[in-house]
Amino acid sequence: MNNVKSFNSKSDLELSESKQYNMKMFINATRDYCNNSTEETASLLTRHLQILCVTIDLSIFDPHTSVACEFFVSLHELLTCLEARSPIAWCCVSVLNTCCRNYAARVALIETYHFLPPLSRLLGDHLSKEKKIRLLSLLQELTGGIKILWQIPHLVHLMSTLIKWIKSGLEDIMSLSLGVLVNLCYKNLPALYTLSRCVDIKEFIRYLMSLKGAKLEVHICKLLIICDNLNGKIPEESLLHLTSLTFKSTREAFIEKDIILLRHTVEFFLDIKIQSNQVNFLLSFEPYENELETLLKSVENNIFNSGDATVSEPECVKLLLQFLTCLVNQKLPKTECFYDRMIKLALQFLSHETVSSQALLILKAITINSKNPNLKLLEMMLPKLSIFLIELELNSIETPRNLEYNKKLSCLMELLACLVQIEALRENILNCFKEQHIRKVFEPLLGEKQNKQNEFYSVEMITLFANALFLVTKLAEFNEEWFQLRTELFKNREIQILIAQAVYNTSENVRFHVLNLISLPSFPREDLAKAMTLIQSTLIVGEKDGFTSQQLMENFWFPKMSVAQSEEIDKIINNLKETIVQNNLSKVATSEVMELYEYKLATMGHAERAALASMEAASQRCTHLEQRIAQLKAELSRTTQLLFHAQQGQEEATKENNKMSERTKELVVRLDAAKGKVKFLTGQVETTEKSLKEKTIALDECQVAKKIVEEELEKRMTYQQALRENLVKKEKAHDELKERLSVSSANVESLKSQLFKVEQEAALKGAELVHCREDLKEACDELEKKKRILDSIMELTTTSNKKKNHS
Repeated sequence: MNNVKSFNSKSDLELSESKQYNMKMFINATRDYCNNSTEETASLLTRHLQILCVTIDLSIFDPHTSVACEFFVSLHELLTCLEARSPIAWCCVSVLNTCCRNYAARVALIETYHFLPPLSRLLGDHLSKEKKIRLLSLLQELTGGIKILWQIPHLVHLMSTLIKWIKSGLEDIMSLSLGVLVNLCYKNLPALYTLSRCVDIKEFIRYLMSLKGAKLEVHICKLLIICDNLNGKIPEESLLHLTSLTFKSTREAFIEKDIILLRHTVEFFLDIKIQSNQVNFLLSFEPYENELETLLKSVENNIFNSGDATVSEPECVKLLLQFLTCLVNQKLPKTECFYDRMIKLALQFLSHETVSSQALLILKAITINSKNPNLKLLEMMLPKLSIFLIELELNSIETPRNLEYNKKLSCLMELLACLVQIEALRENILNCFKEQHIRKVFEPLLGEKQNKQNEFYSVEMITLFANALFLVTKLAEFNEEWFQLRTELFKNREIQILIAQAVYNTSENVRFHVLNLISLPSFPREDLAKAMTLIQSTLIVGEKDGFTSQQLMENFWFPKMSVAQSEEIDKIINNLKETIVQNNLSKVATSEVMELYEYKLATMGHAERAALASMEAASQRCTHLEQRIAQLKAELSRTTQLLFHAQQGQEEATKENNKMSERTKELVVRLDAAKGKVKFLTGQVETTEKSLKEKTIALDECQVAKKIVEEELEKRMTYQQALRENLVKKEKAHDELKERLSVSSANVESLKSQLFKVEQEAALKGAELVHCREDLKEACDELEKKKRILDSIMELTTTSNKKKNHS
């Protein structure tokens, strides 16, 4: 098993390095193409893009690695410098579509790398329907949750094109275009202002209300909610209508495997649910139970009746479970009767790599919120969870861990922490989850061979380790061995740095767990304070500050007008001031006021054009800086990790040096003692040498005697050899005689047995002969008797005949 494990680890590592090599080759090819656009560089670039767009392992796009950061920056630069009709641009679109399948990469593409401006340049009426659908699908992915802080110039072209395509009458293009437009306007006032400049919003909404179709209706409902949200509160009717459409669209999108529609429907509903003040508006949704029943029935028919759980898109199942998890967390009484079916659905996909983390989350939510948990169904989880533990045992430190795997392990830790609090399951959890499993989780951080390819201080890794510590704390309440392990982990410096990181850069739930850990009496708070001070300078805490319009106006200077225009407008203003002072406004010429107004409009127009130009440059510069920050963050994470390793190595070297110093002192003392012994032994050696010379002479004499003895011995050995040869011959003859004797003995034995048989036969024959003689004697006697009778008869016959003859 160990051999298999090491082989798999080596192959995984080589595969990861090969994929990173492809990304590095693309980065170099992009640099060459931007410097020198030739057919050769274009062909090489296209080949690398085609390789990357068909990759199966999406973990190579994890945005926390330095290679992925360089890759996204290069891809952005390439799209910026390409022409709108370039074939390479559509290869970039395919690669971005592949990247969006990695959730963390999609978030980074939206928030950090800003691919919307270069992709907007590709929009145009010259595109075929297939290309429009591809591009709009990508734009839907890259605009979900986007933040727009000002009226960016490219938005006008983008929104005008989207509005035109929404009115085209083609349902697929209308739905996708409307989805992109909704994403742009959601929580983005500048985008709404830009939309109002492109179209009359009221008239546009009236047009949308006349459209029919499930895909269109959900987007129209979103747009209405966005407009209602401008007033600060969403009407409950709109929320109920959104809930109805969400159930309907989720069901249809799941059956049709429409990942994009399903994702945007679920994510928008979850976001509105969080943002809305009406926390329990679902209680007012009367058909809730029927809608949930219909949804689950459709899902079960689609999955279980097909006989293959992989028939559905894993991403669709993940989004569906995310939606169901939200419903479970609302703690509605009507939901609890569906828990059993939800558990069975989650268990069906528990071992699937993409869906497993969300399946674990819904199991955790059901475990926490269920008033009367079904222990039989919960016990069904344990064999499934054992699969994760076996997988954890087989994984080596040399095997790279991607974000999805870390998230899956983190959710497993959370679920086990919930299950161990159920008394009926506690013993089973303690039996199946061993100390070696938790040590395997911490092995990348605390192992002797730490994997330098993993970014140990990424948010996902910090969350995993924090949840693992929380699980250890829960297990320590019921077992002394886990209590000792918790104490050991708390004293480790890497763990203290990890907890400090968790306080700064994790979610609310993880921070709550971490603060509970810190509040424990046995926790070393002083060491934690040192760790927090140590890493404070290497962290970027908090979100980016938003700029208000007033701050933007103060930070930008706009040229207003020429000197002549300024002098002329000053004269008009002075004349107006004099007439106001004299209270003689009737003498003010209307033409002068109109001229002042025209100057004002010209100034504002000029300022607007200057502001747009400055804003566009600032947007490009901001994008460049954010991309640079992302690269620096990845490099900082790697450098910080190396620094921690170096510090740890330095501390170990210092300890080793102190040990060596003590060892050296001991050796010096031993050396002095050894020198005294050497002097004493030197005298003994001289005495021994004299004795040795005398014994050498005696040895020479012994050598001569030895030669004589050896010669005598050699003669005797020769005689002995001859005797041995003679003995061998006699032994051979003896063996031959022995063999003959054994053969003769065998013959004698056979003859004796034959003689014994013959004697027995002779005895039988003699007895038969005696019996025959007796029978013969009896027969003879009887024959004699019969002869006598016959003679007497013959005599009587003769006598009678004679008498007859006489007569």
